[in-house]
Amino acid sequence: MVKRGSGRVRTVCTSFRPDGSLHVEPDRVRVKAGDRVRWVTVVRDAKVQVEFKTRRGPFVGEERVLKGVRSLLQAQVLSPPVKVDPGLKPRETKSYKYTAILSVGKCIFKLDPDVEVQG
Repeated sequence: MVKRGSGRVRTVCTSFRPDGSLHVEPDRVRVKAGDRVRWVTVVRDAKVQVEFKTRRGPFVGEERVLKGVRSLLQAQVLSPPVKVDPGLKPRETKSYKYTAILSVGKCIFKLDPDVEVQG
């Protein structure tokens, strides 16, 4: 069940630092029930994938891996809405570790930030 009235989309930008390491901004994305997360990159010819460390992520549905789609300008992944966690009290947070994967040709880059769900 998703709480009505929320529904904002939080954007996480995946890119490279000058030293060549993968970077996501924000590193820890904070969401509430009903929100969605969009992972995007402007890296040319890249594919984005998001993989949660636990069997169940913070989103509605049982998907642990969110695969990207490519638009004309950028690769992106849009999550389902964040699910309601009945065990989460107001002002409490629960973190979900995930791996952001950026594939450029045969090269694969990974980073392990968090999605933080607020009660």
